[in-house]
Amino acid sequence: MNASFPASFGQQRLWFLDQLEPGTAAYNLPRAFLIQGPLDTRILTRALDVVMRRHASLRTVFESVQGETRQVVLPPQEPEISLFDIADLPRPQRDAEAQRIVAEEGKKPFDLKQGPLLRCLLVRLGPEEHILLMVMHHIITDGWSIAILFREITAGYAALVQGQQPAFPDLPIQYTDYAQWQRESMNDEVLAQEIEHWKAKLAGAQPVLELPLDHPRPSGAGWHGATEAITLDRRCLSRLKSMAQAEGGTLFMVAMAAFQALLWRYTKQESILVGTPVAARHEVEMENMIGLFVNTLVFRADFSRTLTFRELVRQVRSFSLDAYMHQDAPFEKLVEALVPQRSIDTHPLFQVMFTFQNIPKQVFQIPGLSIKEIAFEAGIAKFDLSAEVWDDGEFHCQFEYRSDLFEASTIRRMLGHFENLLREGLERPDTPVGELNLMSAEERAQVVVEWNRTEAEYPREVTIA
Repeated sequence: MNASFPASFGQQRLWFLDQLEPGTAAYNLPRAFLIQGPLDTRILTRALDVVMRRHASLRTVFESVQGETRQVVLPPQEPEISLFDIADLPRPQRDAEAQRIVAEEGKKPFDLKQGPLLRCLLVRLGPEEHILLMVMHHIITDGWSIAILFREITAGYAALVQGQQPAFPDLPIQYTDYAQWQRESMNDEVLAQEIEHWKAKLAGAQPVLELPLDHPRPSGAGWHGATEAITLDRRCLSRLKSMAQAEGGTLFMVAMAAFQALLWRYTKQESILVGTPVAARHEVEMENMIGLFVNTLVFRADFSRTLTFRELVRQVRSFSLDAYMHQDAPFEKLVEALVPQRSIDTHPLFQVMFTFQNIPKQVFQIPGLSIKEIAFEAGIAKFDLSAEVWDDGEFHCQFEYRSDLFEASTIRRMLGHFENLLREGLERPDTPVGELNLMSAEERAQVVVEWNRTEAEYPREVTIA
């Protein structure tokens, strides 16, 4: 019989959500990579096996014992990488079929009790062209972990293909040790203090953000999603960084301020609550471990008619510094304390997420192979709206949204408003946020001029009587 261990707070919440809505793919984390060159699938399987033996979290399933969520670590067994061979199809049809397979496999649900909770497959496009798809359930991983996973798979492959045994430094602890440590360090007294702190920070804020929707909110959770994105030029990025530096803040803080300002302009709610993830890898022992470490913080911004963009940035900076001092309070426990009555229709405390992507950019290299990550539409959205921004020499912003709530045209317009508001805030930081232009000159011309052309011809010889 396999030994079981206490689950971490994050795992406990994801287990609860899975029991609430079995079979959902909302917490699937898929990644796809294009591999060109003479790929040896047997060596790839062996490399994956090495990594799965090394990280117990990749062999973990879950059970409930007397109401307690527990991790069960399964013994190592050779993994299976499914192969879809579509090399014989004509090229246009082949590309479309590859996208269909990747999207479909990325959305297949996991059984948390049976596992495995890591699924790998290869789509063979040609003799020396493959797509590798890896899908993991969030309960055993996070964004940082996925980078570790693929880094170690490629390093293991590179060693094995040269006839060497992969050599990784020993992991000082496993994820089960971390979960136990988390529960011991966040004892009842410490937890109570942290909860009281966050209660005070969020007191009086409306926990539901009333964004104008294109469609009525359906009963039950909806996970169907899509994405739209924009890229801002280097000049805008430079001005963003300059303002962050001038205010003693970070790029994240200025971007978060602009995003919360956008939500305020759309809702006019006095307080705006937005979720944001933190890596929560404080100790060196956790840096190279695969598992669910990420925690969620709730950021609050309070607005008034006279609040300027610069004042908002300073407010976000102040809130950020305090939030990071109290980032270990498990979001799951905050929800239990502040939202005792849960609704499956809306995410508790916030419905909009903001992520500044700062996971180190990985360059995966294997002699003889070309590897690059490829973007694809997963078709899943965990929140009403999620903004993800990152800096790679330009400033990128992607909105992921629930397609049962919003039309793509609405999200594209919202992205345009975000860009305009950000540029205006940088150009006129001491202007009240409510006076910054959301619309471009073209949109204003359409809304103000064309839509107000309501004059109509009528027969002037006709009298009222």
